[in-house]
Amino acid sequence: DDSYMLYVNEVYWGIHKYTAPLKSAKFVMLYGAELNFVWKEIRWPNSRKPSQIYSHKDDMKGPVEKLQSQIREKVENKPIEEIKDYASSTEGSIAILKEELLEQLLQKENYVDLKDKDMAWILRNREALEILLTSEGKYKVRETINHVSYPRINIQAIQTLARFVHDDPSVKTDPAMLRWAIAMSLTPRYVIARADRVLRVDNVDMYYRKKKWLKEGIYFPQATKLSSWHLKTTLSQANYPSEIEWAHKACMEEFKTPVTMHKNTQLVKYAKYNPDGIIVTNHREYYYNKPSTMQQVAKVGAVCGGCCNFGQAMCRAFGVPAFCVGQPGHCAYVFYNSEEDIWKGTWFNFGWNETYSRRGWYADRDHLIAEYLPLMNELQGKYNKEYRLSEKVRLAKKFAESDEAALGIVNEALLIEPRNVYAWANLRDISCKIPQSKRKRAVQNVLSPNLQRILKSKPAQRAMDVAMGKPIDADSDWYKPERINDGDDDGSRSDDDRSSFKIDLEDVYYKFTEVKFQWWHRCTPDTI
Repeated sequence: DDSYMLYVNEVYWGIHKYTAPLKSAKFVMLYGAELNFVWKEIRWPNSRKPSQIYSHKDDMKGPVEKLQSQIREKVENKPIEEIKDYASSTEGSIAILKEELLEQLLQKENYVDLKDKDMAWILRNREALEILLTSEGKYKVRETINHVSYPRINIQAIQTLARFVHDDPSVKTDPAMLRWAIAMSLTPRYVIARADRVLRVDNVDMYYRKKKWLKEGIYFPQATKLSSWHLKTTLSQANYPSEIEWAHKACMEEFKTPVTMHKNTQLVKYAKYNPDGIIVTNHREYYYNKPSTMQQVAKVGAVCGGCCNFGQAMCRAFGVPAFCVGQPGHCAYVFYNSEEDIWKGTWFNFGWNETYSRRGWYADRDHLIAEYLPLMNELQGKYNKEYRLSEKVRLAKKFAESDEAALGIVNEALLIEPRNVYAWANLRDISCKIPQSKRKRAVQNVLSPNLQRILKSKPAQRAMDVAMGKPIDADSDWYKPERINDGDDDGSRSDDDRSSFKIDLEDVYYKFTEVKFQWWHRCTPDTI
């Protein structure tokens, strides 16, 4: 029939309904490798033999090793100019970026079918690979190495993009639609919980809806000129389609422009209590046990969080990049002003230096938006060719014959684009690998005078979170203790006030100025 029973580690997880009879499916995709879960067999009702489980691991391993060997021949013991020329060429660009992408998937035990024609098109298309590897990766899929959070791409993003390539011919012919498809592939599949029901927003469905609105002139034309990095906060939307269609009609005419769209928050009354005197912290009762849709928020009211989510949704409904940010005890949001090519804030109670990304949208929780947004805005401006080349040269460092050679490659990446923050991070890490007795000479021989001058300059005194991502040992009553220092806003909890945890800082050589953590008590954050 159209249902299946799922057992995990011999524990019955219940009967799960398919949206269509199983006999109509060509294959079944099984996930779980990222959680170190291994599927051993599948048994269907009325079937004696288990179905075969096929992995593309062996299909990928050989080609990746061959690709690495080809790149090594072009990089190892070669002059910097030859390496740069190789990274600039179409052959070198595709090889370096393809290897990096497949390596990221293999690290998480994710395998793709290299024989699939849509996947093959992605892996041999230079423009697609360059956008994928320079758009700051998949939402919340990042890897922290030595306190630097590197963007990553996961299997779901690649499979979603392959689906767009297969279903929408314009992705292969229209550069704007390619950026749209990649941006939507890198955004989350929202699950909306609204009082009476839960809805999963399908990225593919939302992509075609917004493409339709663009054709009808509802979406501002600027949306076709934005980079995929900008589009990640434009195309994805945690709203019902009916809410977005309502927003198209409810938008105030005087504010229906890309630079004034944020003023539509005037449609929402700031109200701590609803008309019947129910406080907003009783969320369901505040909205009369109805879903807190944009329509209901405009009718009943909201406080800072609801108002800013409404404003963010209104901006995105017309193709204006926007996202919510956090401030001490407050929610605000920022939007992209395309006329001035700048990100602006609204609903601010504090300045930019006290504004942080919310729930990992752009970087870690402690990452200052004031620094990150202008930097990435410049790196993505007009699809910055220098940044793309700098990243390809930087990625080639892993094929260098020595740390000194790798240092020279990263030096070249910074000369191409001095604002490449990941190259600066690599410069520091590689320098630390070189023995101290040889480090000074290596720096003098390899690095350019400008970089040497910067390295010698006194760094700004700034606190950094050295505990993030470090091993944590917590009492058994903590719920998901890894959340305590994973850089996200979700946090952990314990029912015992005497619970404790220890964080192993490993080999950290810093001067400690303070130990600080945030404790939530009755929905009010206290910094201790």
